[in-house]
Amino acid sequence: VLQVVQVDEIEGGDKRSKKSNVWSDFTESIDPNDSEVKNQCLHCNKLFKKSKGAPTSTLRRHIASCKVFNMKKK
Repeated sequence: VLQVVQVDEIEGGDKRSKKSNVWSDFTESIDPNDSEVKNQCLHCNKLFKKSKGAPTSTLRRHIASCKVFNMKKK
């Protein structure tokens, strides 16, 4: 079970606003097993390690192939 937290509650988190529309399909969560911040798909609950280099690229690719998201879209 993941603990869902607000971005401003994550210590050392980026305080800038998230401008990409992909963030409406994800939430930041703390994995209790390793205390890492991860992005969780709101549709299928898959976890993605937080990326510093290209934070939305992996998330966009996932949404394009997420079966649950694409089923809801139809």
